[in-house]
Amino acid sequence: MPDVMKKQREARRKIIRQWTRLPKDRRQSMEEISAFARTAVRQNENAFAHSRRDPYEKIMGWLLHVLISSERPSPSAHQWPWRSMTSLPDCSPCSISPDLEQI
Repeated sequence: MPDVMKKQREARRKIIRQWTRLPKDRRQSMEEISAFARTAVRQNENAFAHSRRDPYEKIMGWLLHVLISSERPSPSAHQWPWRSMTSLPDCSPCSISPDLEQI
């Protein structure tokens, strides 16, 4: 069993490396991802010989994860709106509209 997992890890690294080396414009659409995954399944058949899960689905999961992770902005690059707030809005009972007190 460890040998099977080792083969799959090596295949995963190889496939993701090949995927990230492609020009960005060739890895945008679902059709391109799907075609690449089908090719990767054929090229790495021996790595998935004892897998219960469909190799195509497994590779698609890896590639979609890489795609989503690469599009997500890093926390340092993102401006969080609450960091610029100096204080919280006033939510004390005195600031509530008199119309709402009657409810």
